[in-house]
Amino acid sequence: MKARFCAPILSVLVLLGISAIPTSGQWQEKPLWQPYYISPRSGPQHVSLGGKWDLGYRDTPISGFEDLSEQPKWTSAQVPSSVQWALYRAGELPHPYYHLNSKKYNWVPDKVWYYRRQFQVPSSVQGQYVFLCFDGLGYYSKIWLNGELLGRHA
Repeated sequence: MKARFCAPILSVLVLLGISAIPTSGQWQEKPLWQPYYISPRSGPQHVSLGGKWDLGYRDTPISGFEDLSEQPKWTSAQVPSSVQWALYRAGELPHPYYHLNSKKYNWVPDKVWYYRRQFQVPSSVQGQYVFLCFDGLGYYSKIWLNGELLGRHA
């Protein structure tokens, strides 16, 4: 999908109908508890949005971007990652693979998950067309940029 960056600060919101688990691009020596690997992208027009995002959930999908202004709680999440791993890293739930802790995550797939982030557009890409790439995005998803729905996948 193409997006034209004109504003210096943009907000991205991603809706996930199920928890996002990154796809396996290449196998490298990774611990079994986090085996996913996404090949890094590079180039002058590449702006990585990996890193810190806000993560929130609802019982039902929102009808529009503005509905999230009423979101009661956001958790800090490191991306790329799964929702379960983000909840563990944030201290919300115990390690998902120790003992019977995975049972404490049974509710996660039943929620609608949202990621949001603001970022500064580098001067090198302002006014140009760039591609937004979402590696490992959940099967059902919607992407908003500055409140405008850019696209959806189902």
